[in-house]
Amino acid sequence: MNEQREPRDAAPLDAALDGALRRELQPPDLPEGFRERLRAAIVRAPQLDRERLRRELERDQREALSALRAGYVRMSRDAFAVLVGVAFVIGIAAAVWLPHLAKWLDLDTSQLVAIACAIGGVGVAAWVALRPLGDRVMRWLS
Repeated sequence: MNEQREPRDAAPLDAALDGALRRELQPPDLPEGFRERLRAAIVRAPQLDRERLRRELERDQREALSALRAGYVRMSRDAFAVLVGVAFVIGIAAAVWLPHLAKWLDLDTSQLVAIACAIGGVGVAAWVALRPLGDRVMRWLS
């Protein structure tokens, strides 16, 4: 049941609706001196708008800065929590699996730890090398 509807010309319907609205909705009468007060307000508007705009922009800037700082603290706290959690999991995994891995590879546990540290160091060095120098310097300065 897929019916094809022919597009109707909406212009006559729109014109009839506009005419009915004009008849039913009459604009209210303006109070005495309305146009003079309007002109005076238009003349004063640029001065008032600049001051109001300056205050609003300063307030928006303060709010954005405080939200940015709060987000940074929240992100730092979350990153720290993740770091502690990952370290905890890695510590448990190392305590459980290192003796088995050392036995399987026929290595001493201290040799295995040294190899893991060397691999981690190479990974960190590669990660640092891929980051832009400016980003690292700015992070160290902050």
